[in-house]
Amino acid sequence: MFQIDPQVKAAECERVIHVVADPDCRAVLISLRNLWVSLENDKPYSNRSRQAVPQIAQIHAELMCSYRNAMN
Repeated sequence: MFQIDPQVKAAECERVIHVVADPDCRAVLISLRNLWVSLENDKPYSNRSRQAVPQIAQIHAELMCSYRNAMN
């Protein structure tokens, strides 16, 4: 079972979408949010989704870190 909740990750993206000024960054976040929503809707996770979640979570973490740093 995953420790990563796609719903929580999608909500985090949504919050940052509303505060980031750069339209390119916003577009990336919208795509990432949509991916998390797709994963949430794919419960029970398919085998491919299950394998992809850790990599997606890593990308998510790196993007959130860089966007937070850029906003400060």
